[in-house]
Amino acid sequence: MFNNLTITTRLYLLAGIMILTILINIAIAYLGFATTENEIARMYRGGIKDSNFISDMKDEFRYNILDAAKQLEEGKITSAEALEKIKKADIRISDLWETYLSNLKKENDPMKDSPTIDKINILFKENKNLLANIQEITKKGSKEELSAYYTKDLYPYYLNLDQQLSFLLDEHLKETSSDYVIANKNIQSEKNIILFVFLISLLLASILGFYIAKSISTPLKAAVHEINKLAAGNTSLELQDFSKNEIGSLMKAIQKMVISSKKMAETLENVSQGNLDVETEIRSKDDTLGKALNFMKDNLRKIVGNIQTEVSALSSSSEEILASVSQASAGTAETAAAVTETTTTMEELRQTAQLSAEKAKDVLVNVEGTLDTVNTSDALLQSTILDMHQINEKMKSISDGIIRLSEHNQVIGQINDTVNDIAEQSNLLAVNAAIEAAKAGEQGKSFNVVAQEIRMLAEQSKNATIQIKTILNDIQNSTSHAVLATEQGSKAVDKGLSQALITSQSMEVLKKSMEEVAQAAKQIDISSGQQFIGIDQVAVAINNINDASKGHVRHMKQIEDSAFSLNDIGKSLKDIVDQYKLEAATPKNSKLGKVKKKYENESL
Repeated sequence: MFNNLTITTRLYLLAGIMILTILINIAIAYLGFATTENEIARMYRGGIKDSNFISDMKDEFRYNILDAAKQLEEGKITSAEALEKIKKADIRISDLWETYLSNLKKENDPMKDSPTIDKINILFKENKNLLANIQEITKKGSKEELSAYYTKDLYPYYLNLDQQLSFLLDEHLKETSSDYVIANKNIQSEKNIILFVFLISLLLASILGFYIAKSISTPLKAAVHEINKLAAGNTSLELQDFSKNEIGSLMKAIQKMVISSKKMAETLENVSQGNLDVETEIRSKDDTLGKALNFMKDNLRKIVGNIQTEVSALSSSSEEILASVSQASAGTAETAAAVTETTTTMEELRQTAQLSAEKAKDVLVNVEGTLDTVNTSDALLQSTILDMHQINEKMKSISDGIIRLSEHNQVIGQINDTVNDIAEQSNLLAVNAAIEAAKAGEQGKSFNVVAQEIRMLAEQSKNATIQIKTILNDIQNSTSHAVLATEQGSKAVDKGLSQALITSQSMEVLKKSMEEVAQAAKQIDISSGQQFIGIDQVAVAINNINDASKGHVRHMKQIEDSAFSLNDIGKSLKDIVDQYKLEAATPKNSKLGKVKKKYENESL
């Protein structure tokens, strides 16, 4: 059905059908929405707008006319105010009723023929008479007459009018309910129509799209299948489908490409067998592949000639490189062994430096401890010197006291001698008195007793002076020894003080020396630490050099293996390029010749 149509025509046809389907659905939906909108507007006018007119009229009667009459009866407003309020309400009610009837006629609403409207018209005619009566009663100002009129005439009239308006409002509500049911049925019908048309359109578009897509995809799949075969290297394809559309043109182009690929495959097969004299036919001025193939063969001829020349040079150069690499490998192995020995020596030196650094730290600790001891001893020595000065002062004070005691002892001895002389004289006087008493006889007995007592006292005094003298002699001897001892002690203190001062000076010199020793020990500790760090860094560097040397040995071994492989490759390449049997000489400016010359210069 679609085989003779082009793909573009098929796609345009499918797009046109889909657009037509969409337009039909849009038109049906638009008509349905317009009908629904009219139904809703009619429901609004009949059910809400007209009902509002009726409710407003009821409110005017209830809240203005009746309320004004009631307020006038109660005396809350004047007659003029009540009359003005009633007139405004009457005008408002008349306007609402006229507008309501006008809307019914304009919209041709069936409610315009309702019997209830006729009844209300009759009541409105009566309303004019009622209002005229109210105006006359209000002008009179008779509250009793107004109250009676309000009770007998106005209120019953309002009840009747309110009842009729309520009936009319109920009729509008019934009409609105009926309109809602009708509108709902219409909407449901329109929904069903839209859904049916949409499903039919979708089904037709799907069927037509399926057949159009299949008419395009089936030959395209066949073409892709054949192209995949060609891409896989199959050049023996025979294509039969040559329809008049784009697919047929594609199949013809594929067939031409298959034929061209066959010719190129034959050319490449000849080249692979060493035949570089074949030529590829140039199909057009745009045949880039054919031109490139011929250009490739020309370049291949030149390259093979150069390769033959270079491979010969490569073979000889690889042998020389192999010999040089073998020598370098042996030298590298010897260097690695020497570096290993150096690494061992540096490790021993690092351990020695570490031990020296530890010993230097120990010396620094001992020197600092000794310096602390010297500082403590110097402080104690200064305290001792101060104490010895105090002892010397005390010894001088004691010596002065003993000297004064010796002088007092001498004074006491003189006094004791005086007392002794007095005692001897008293004894002589007592003897003389006793003699004189004996001469006196009885009268002198009492005097004789006194003389005896005085004599006894004199003897006792003499004995006491002898004892005192003995004690004073002992005290004198003791003070002499004490003076001698204090003098010796003072001399010993002076000598000890002199020795302490000399010792203090020696301690000061020792303190300065120990501080210098401590400073030197710190410098030695710092230098030892720096030396250890430096030696450790050198050891690390030597280890790195050792690792690098080992890696270099491995690399040289790999290079040596590569040189062997290169030599084998050179021989293999020479055997391969010799198959082309091309006449070629080694160019003077050969790249391999330049490399060879450079390598020889570097080796030298």
